[in-house]
Amino acid sequence: MPLLSELIAAAFPKASLHGDAGITIDALTTDSRAVKAGSLFAAMPGVHADGAKYIPEALRAGASAIL
Repeated sequence: MPLLSELIAAAFPKASLHGDAGITIDALTTDSRAVKAGSLFAAMPGVHADGAKYIPEALRAGASAIL
């Protein structure tokens, strides 16, 4: 399982990471209904809804990190 810091560095080399960079990520999703413990929830703006609106739901479902 990759570390959050490894994923962020590979995808966004100039990004800054805030929080625990050493957590492991088991899954990546943009659907808050699919979040499980260990997920990275990507809160992306969409055509019909802004993913940021679903951050609280993703956290309640056990998301380890939010992008």
